[in-house]
Amino acid sequence: MKKFVILFAGLLLISFCGFAQVKIGDNFTAVNANSLLELESTNKALLLPRLNQTQIDGMQNVPAGMLVYNSTTNLLNIRSNTGWITLAQAADAASATNPWSTSNTSTGPTTYTYSRVGIDTNQPFGQLANTSVNTIGSDKYGGNPGSLSWASTQLGYVGQIYNGGRDNNFNGLAVKVNSNNATALDVSQGGQGSEGQPLLIVKSTGNVGVRTTNPTEALEVNGNIKYSGNLQMGLVYPYSDNVIAVNTYAAIPVPCPAGTKLIGGGGGQRDFGAAGASLSITYSGPDKDDTNRWLLILANRNSQAITIRTYAICAKVQ
Repeated sequence: MKKFVILFAGLLLISFCGFAQVKIGDNFTAVNANSLLELESTNKALLLPRLNQTQIDGMQNVPAGMLVYNSTTNLLNIRSNTGWITLAQAADAASATNPWSTSNTSTGPTTYTYSRVGIDTNQPFGQLANTSVNTIGSDKYGGNPGSLSWASTQLGYVGQIYNGGRDNNFNGLAVKVNSNNATALDVSQGGQGSEGQPLLIVKSTGNVGVRTTNPTEALEVNGNIKYSGNLQMGLVYPYSDNVIAVNTYAAIPVPCPAGTKLIGGGGGQRDFGAAGASLSITYSGPDKDDTNRWLLILANRNSQAITIRTYAICAKVQ
C-alpha cells in the first residue's frame, strides 16, 4: 500500500510538471489557460511568508520579484534589482517614469501631438492646458501653443499660490520679461476667447495702468481716485523776496520748477512788526500769462520801504 501511494504521488507530480499549471482551492478542474499557479476561494486568501526585518535582511541570493510580508513594518516587500522595497515605493518608481494615466479617451490626462499635454481635453491649446480655447487678454492676442493655458468654471479662485515661510526670500510669484516694451501682467475682464477690458496692466518699463492698456507714466489711472491716509505729492514751495519802495506798485511772479504744477500760492509782508498798515494787495493768484506761476500785485503806501515775500505751492502732478 505504501508503494502505491508513493507511485500515485509521483504520477501526479509528473502530471503537474507536464501541464506546468497548478490550481489550489475551489473548482480545481477549471484552470485559467494563462496561469502557472491559480488560487480560487470564497472564504480563504493567500498567506505570504511572514518575516521580520532582520530575517529579510539575512536572506542570501534573493531573486528579483520575490514577495514577503514584513512583520516589522507591517508592509509587503518585493525584491527589486537593487534590494528590498515596499510595494508603495515600487508604485512611486513606476509613476515617476509614467506620471500620466487616462481613465478613457476623452477625460483624464492625455498626451497630444506637437509635444502638448492636455488635462481633461484631447485638444489642448497650449503646451500644458486643460482647455482648447485661447484666453485673450486686453492685447487682443492672448497666448500661443507654447503657453500654459488653464480655464475653469467654479466657485473661488482658479489658481492659488502660497508660501508659508516667514523669513526673508520666502517669496510668492516671479514674473519676468526680457523685452523693454512688453506687458509683464495683464488683468482684464470678459469672455475667454474675446478681447478683455483692461483692469490692471504692468508694462516692462515699470509703468502701471488702471483701466488703460498703454500707460505712459509710472501710474496712469483712467477714472476717479479715492484714497485714505496721506498722499505724498512731492510739494515744493519756491518764493521770492522783494523790497518795495514807498508809494510804489509792484507785480511779483513766482514760477513753479520744471516737472511740477501750480496748485496754490500767496504773499505778504515778510518781516513781523514792520510797518504794513498801508500795504494794499490788489491781486494774488495764478498769472493769466502763465498759469504755472503765482502772481502778486500790490502797492506800498507806507512811509518806508517794506520787504514782500511771494510764494507758490507746486506739486509733482499733471
